[in-house]
Amino acid sequence: MPTTINTAYTAPINPSPSTTPVLTRKQCWTGLQRKIRDAPAFVGAISSCKVIGEDEAEGTVTRVVTFKAEPDKEIKEVCRSFEDAKVGLLFPSCLSLLPCLFILKTMARNMYLRCRVLISSCSLPTGRFSPDGRKCHF
Repeated sequence: MPTTINTAYTAPINPSPSTTPVLTRKQCWTGLQRKIRDAPAFVGAISSCKVIGEDEAEGTVTRVVTFKAEPDKEIKEVCRSFEDAKVGLLFPSCLSLLPCLFILKTMARNMYLRCRVLISSCSLPTGRFSPDGRKCHF
């Protein structure tokens, strides 16, 4: 029987009033956009990232990444940005790691970055985002 793990982690962006520098929503969004194009600067396990396509109307960037653990294997990812709040990653080929969402949320005078990942041990069909970015359909 296939195993599916749905995991999420939320971290405060400005954890206390004494935290400096205080990051703005715009700065955090700029950082997420940079992460799309320069993944190795943010994810130590990724050795390279090459943007192979962009669609401004759809808000998507297609990239190919290589992980240090498997330097001969390239993985194609489609990253979609939703306004200034969410970046989703999809994997067009059937892989074990499926949708990954990075969400900026404002709650109680602070911003939080939430990362949500679905990991499955079975092969699932290709995914696609709903128009509002709230769901990933398979």
